[in-house]
Amino acid sequence: RVGLVQYSEDPRAQFYLNSYTTQRDLLEAVNNLRQVGGRVANTGKALEYVTQNIFTKSAGSRLEEGVPQFLILLTASRSADDVGQAALALKEAGVAPFSIGSGDADESELLQISLSPRYNFRVD
Repeated sequence: RVGLVQYSEDPRAQFYLNSYTTQRDLLEAVNNLRQVGGRVANTGKALEYVTQNIFTKSAGSRLEEGVPQFLILLTASRSADDVGQAALALKEAGVAPFSIGSGDADESELLQISLSPRYNFRVD
């Protein structure tokens, strides 16, 4: 199961973990995405959003069934808000975050978000 949220100032769900049941439909949805633009990236707000709205049973999470939950965060900028508390809440909710940074992404923020330094990557 895959869910996808885009964010800049505000996060917006593109689809939830239970939105698509076939790989074909999921790939079609991904191919039809348009990048969200914005002047700032509120990564902390986005992390709070996914904890409260994506990794939930009603959105398709199967954490209660013992299915591992992963978040892959892609960012190319420093967050305009604090990521520490939101990242901790996400991990405490049973989600294992990976972070992939490029451009102006802040390494210390990415390390706070990632479950461990092994889950933090940089691409340029």
